[in-house]
Amino acid sequence: SNSFCTLLQSSVMSSLSQDATDVLTVARELKILDEGSIRMLQQLFTNRLDQELVQQLVVGREVALATALFKLIAATHAEGTLGYVLRFLADLAQLCPTLVRELAIPTAGTFSAEPAQTFASICDDHRQTPGIFNPALFLLAAVLAQANKAKAARNELAQKFLATCSSALGAADLHVPGLEFSMHAVCEFLRCAEHRVLFREAGLVGQIPRLLTLAVADNAPSVVQLQYEILLAARLLSFDFECLVELHNAKAIPTVHRALQKGTKEKVVRMALYVLKNFA
Repeated sequence: SNSFCTLLQSSVMSSLSQDATDVLTVARELKILDEGSIRMLQQLFTNRLDQELVQQLVVGREVALATALFKLIAATHAEGTLGYVLRFLADLAQLCPTLVRELAIPTAGTFSAEPAQTFASICDDHRQTPGIFNPALFLLAAVLAQANKAKAARNELAQKFLATCSSALGAADLHVPGLEFSMHAVCEFLRCAEHRVLFREAGLVGQIPRLLTLAVADNAPSVVQLQYEILLAARLLSFDFECLVELHNAKAIPTVHRALQKGTKEKVVRMALYVLKNFA
């Protein structure tokens, strides 16, 4: 039976990307994970593009999976391996919010370090490596949005997140590397009502209409996703009355109208309508 397992393993490994194979090799070499956890990851890595199957595989295994991936993140120093695991976890986080909850509200003793703090440190250490920085920034936002930690500790990390994003949000043009990823992370962050207040207090609300003006003026196919993310951020902010007032003062309404008129994709038009509805 051992040789059958080995044969099965090698055939599965051959269908994995080199990065995924490297991750599993590291897990075995460093003895970070038991064989059951490695097999679970192998199954997920092999089927990562099949969203329905991935969700089926994750549900009920959130604790084991969050623990396994976090152990890999904490133990690996190779940029390729770290980037792959972070990107994989960020993809999973968008598919399975229950997994983020495990990272945000961990059972005592589950993790060797605080996940949000770890993602914040990775952002600090890898600012020049988009393949690591972008997924770590998104994961920090996702975990903070769900965390129910002591408010002071969470606010400190939230301020760090905002400071990390502020340079991208202050971009003079849309071609700043990582702007779309930063906006994606900001939208995740703004799903938490308290974070909208922190965003306003950081003086960042006015950047949203300004960036939308640039995105609508450009209107190239390459900025459609960015237009959508900026409109989503505006919509999330507009649920907070004081943010709504700031958006209004920053002339958001005419800009959103222009986005509506020039929008070529249904999701952009739909999000623009949602924003205008909140101003009504």
